[in-house]
Amino acid sequence: MLQAPSTKSARHNHQQSNNQQSNQTQPQPAPMSPEPESQSIVAPSPQTLPEMEKFHNITQTLAKTLESVNEMQETIKKKAGGISESARNAIMDDIKEQIEHSKESIKFQMELHVKSIEETLQKLSERCEDLKTIPISDNGEITWSDPSKSAAAKQQAKRRKIYSQKVFQLRESLLTSTGQESGIRTLESIFIAFLALLGVQICIDNYFENGSLIPDFDLFYWAFGKADVTLTAVLINYLLTALVVVLVQVVKQYKLQFCVYLPIYGLLQFVLIAHGIAVCAKNQLPPASAMIVSCEMARLSMKMHAYFREKILNAIMKDSSIALFIPEWAKKQGMKIEDLDQPKITVESLHIELYRFFYFFMAPTLIYRDTYVMIKRFRWQVFVQNFITCLVLIVYVWCIFKAMCIPVFQHTSENPGSLRQFVQSVIFSTISGMICLLTLFYGILHSWMNMFAELIRFGDRQFYEDWWNVKDFAGYYRKWNIIVHEFLYYYIFQDAIRLSKGALGRQSAKYLVFLISALMHEVIVTCSLGFFFPVLLIMFGGPGVIFTQIKFGTGPYTGTVFWLLMLVGCGLLMVLICREFYARHSPDSATWENDGLASLYPQSFRLVQLMAANHTLTMNSGTPPHK
Repeated sequence: MLQAPSTKSARHNHQQSNNQQSNQTQPQPAPMSPEPESQSIVAPSPQTLPEMEKFHNITQTLAKTLESVNEMQETIKKKAGGISESARNAIMDDIKEQIEHSKESIKFQMELHVKSIEETLQKLSERCEDLKTIPISDNGEITWSDPSKSAAAKQQAKRRKIYSQKVFQLRESLLTSTGQESGIRTLESIFIAFLALLGVQICIDNYFENGSLIPDFDLFYWAFGKADVTLTAVLINYLLTALVVVLVQVVKQYKLQFCVYLPIYGLLQFVLIAHGIAVCAKNQLPPASAMIVSCEMARLSMKMHAYFREKILNAIMKDSSIALFIPEWAKKQGMKIEDLDQPKITVESLHIELYRFFYFFMAPTLIYRDTYVMIKRFRWQVFVQNFITCLVLIVYVWCIFKAMCIPVFQHTSENPGSLRQFVQSVIFSTISGMICLLTLFYGILHSWMNMFAELIRFGDRQFYEDWWNVKDFAGYYRKWNIIVHEFLYYYIFQDAIRLSKGALGRQSAKYLVFLISALMHEVIVTCSLGFFFPVLLIMFGGPGVIFTQIKFGTGPYTGTVFWLLMLVGCGLLMVLICREFYARHSPDSATWENDGLASLYPQSFRLVQLMAANHTLTMNSGTPPHK
């Protein structure tokens, strides 16, 4: 009776087949030619492609399995009257076992085949990249140089692109392409389990405090309160942003000079930002609603600038010296005008430009183009999955504050505690701070961006890179938020050098980027919290800039230093902001209406100083302190 080969024998046969093929396809010494440093492209030999042999092995396994099943079927038919039930079951078990062996064998061979195809496609992709820099001879033939020269050519081509514009590509987000890996799934399971534990803790605490297992959502309702004011403010900002399309039309039609249209554009930006800040301050919006208004204000400001900059620089002034400017340090690395990758931008009629701006308005990017790469079809399951993930992560943040922040900090304005208790709270808050950071990353930079990208079929979804693998802060700033990083790099860093005609150096432009980014972050935090507390500005503009100049090394544990500083930073931010929040809501807190500039001073520090002074006065008077 024929039997299907087992997995072990299939692996052995496949290894022998590969060994035979590798022996047959050993590269032979190339014949001497008049030009030994290069050789023309030749078609690959059929012996170097083992895919047909793999398909033959799979077909042979299927044939053997089918033949065995047919033999078993004929045996059962011939002995239908005299075969016992136990014998029948034994035969059927034998068939089932052979089928399982065949399945494992075929699965193993298919995995090898898929791996071989992926390696071939990767080599083909690398070959295509080489073709971009490989020279062409006078007779039109492509020649290959030796590997060392090829690597040097690729490095030189990369250096030439250091001052070029962004080129959009069709690609998925990193966690989308690697989301099926066991490590990512395990991390998701850990976070879900931790969320379940937080839910249990919240329910138990609520039971002992209020006598009910169902927690109240007063915190959630309060954080997202005044929804009508929030919606109105956001809609007004949308209308203000659309005025930039009309401004570009006027600039083109009447050929306005920059001294005319630049103040008008600056006025639009000022009105947009001032309106967002005024709405948050005047209406005293709660944190979540204020964050929506301030974040949308910042996003719309950057969208407006991207559209205006691209239309003016790469459409109306596309052949000017400013648009084609290349700094000297880039010219020294071989950069030419064709290396700028100047996008094809035009200014069409008003309704076409409004359509283009609306798509850009929805697109998860801050770099404007007239057209973008797009996927072929809309996938409902991807959209729904990311939408549900966003909702779950909002609940996650609510659980973090409900279980790990409010119980710890709600009495700090009355009892700030000692230095030892402060350090302990910082260490404890590293957990909640880091979870909030990861939730912010996955909820906004992955789920929210992918949800809108799927909605409009936006193709380039590289919203972040593997920032969790970096070993220094310079790499973290580059990879954490690709969307904002690209805006700062192309529209602030490059344009600062371009508009100054190279007078502003790269280091000065870098400091300008940090300054603008820190100020914008501080505006958002101040609007969201409802008070000025520049701890993020100080940490971002102080240690944040200094740490970019420090390399922690390349050893296997150098990432530990980066993560240690990240944990301490997250815990410190969480403690300082929460303590200041409750201090601001204390009856003894200074207000702008009553105390003026004194309200700008951190009230958590002020309350500690007042308590220390009262304690000293009480001790000097000899009376026991009032409890």
